[in-house]
Amino acid sequence: MTPPPWVFIDLLPQYVGQTVELRGWLYTRRSSGGIHFLLVRDGTGVVQAVINAKEVDAATFDRADHLPQESSLILTGAVRPGQARPRRGGGDRAGPRGPPGGRSLSHHT
Repeated sequence: MTPPPWVFIDLLPQYVGQTVELRGWLYTRRSSGGIHFLLVRDGTGVVQAVINAKEVDAATFDRADHLPQESSLILTGAVRPGQARPRRGGGDRAGPRGPPGGRSLSHHT
């Protein structure tokens, strides 16, 4: 099986509906019930990654709840539509899934 493509955040709109790998740093995070919202940045922008407790094992979910700011991350997941927030200007500040974020990336293990 071919691994998913490694994609920069600013290119995520081209991959909506596909599984990709994203590499970046944790900008900030918050949780609401059984969901973690991670704002992840790379040199091209910011994206909101969503980790649902129902879709990952308990150890992965717990680890995501204790990540320090600026942790280096490699995430693999499906790209969902959202509001673009490129690093260099433009874009709406609020995506449909919560805080400012660009595309939503659902985490898979």
